[in-house]
Amino acid sequence: MKRGTLLAAAFLLFFSAAPEAEEGASRVYLVPQTVFVGDRAVLVIPLGGPSEDAELSPPSDTANLVFHRLRVESRGGEAHALIEFTAYAAGVLALPAVGIPSGLLAGLRVEIASVLEKGNEGRVLSDPAPPLAVPGTGFLVYGTAAFLLAALFFLAGGTYWFRRRFRIVLESWKRRRLVASSLSLMRRLRREILKNPAPGERVMLLDFLSAEFRSFLARYTGLECRAMTARELALMPPLAEGEAAGCAGLVRRWDEARYCGACPERDELLDMLGDAVSFTGVLEKAERRKRRKAPGGSAGKGGTGGADVPGAGEKT
Repeated sequence: MKRGTLLAAAFLLFFSAAPEAEEGASRVYLVPQTVFVGDRAVLVIPLGGPSEDAELSPPSDTANLVFHRLRVESRGGEAHALIEFTAYAAGVLALPAVGIPSGLLAGLRVEIASVLEKGNEGRVLSDPAPPLAVPGTGFLVYGTAAFLLAALFFLAGGTYWFRRRFRIVLESWKRRRLVASSLSLMRRLRREILKNPAPGERVMLLDFLSAEFRSFLARYTGLECRAMTARELALMPPLAEGEAAGCAGLVRRWDEARYCGACPERDELLDMLGDAVSFTGVLEKAERRKRRKAPGGSAGKGGTGGADVPGAGEKT
């Protein structure tokens, strides 16, 4: 009877101890419980018995595991080893042997879950979140756009203003060049007259003066002045009223001298040339006023050009 009682007690003791062993084995756990690839996790291993807190060197990294920290802590009077790691592969991964003050932990394994589980091939990851903008990016983008628009506006306006201004300056420069060229021609013509040419040559010089003066007026005003009469020249719009009247008087005097049948004397021809120089000097002064510059030189009958032909009827 005693023997049967002992066997029954041993049998009950065996089955009561098995759950405790299983419970003790299950005390190794992960934080968090489900670890995905790329997550940072902590493996907690109870060591049994008291122990002081200690920071240890983590094991070497493997192809699929990166270890961040190894620590021994006392929790509730019992020592625990904490292994902090990150896994980069799914499945059951074996941890390398870990050395602690109380011995060596070997044969440790962890199960790593995957977002794309087997049998759920249709599951796809969401698109990556858009990158965060650097502070001040909006101001830089909109400010740059506003600056470009303003630059485009000013460039268009500046181009229009520059073209208009350039055209005005170019036309003024051309007129000044025409005036200077005409005065230079008259200086050469005066030298020819002072040589006291023959009567036939004086008629040719007067014809040359009339033709060149009309050609100068045509280029200066933009009108066809070569075939205009004195009356038509007096009504030319590009010239002021006084300038047009003076121009008509010159041409009328030259035409009368050319078609009267008599050859003009040298002094008379010099006087006609002096009137032409005076009229050209008036145009030169008008160009200076248009450029808003003070007229230079002394104001005389011949203006600037009159200095080149001293005295309309001077005898030498």
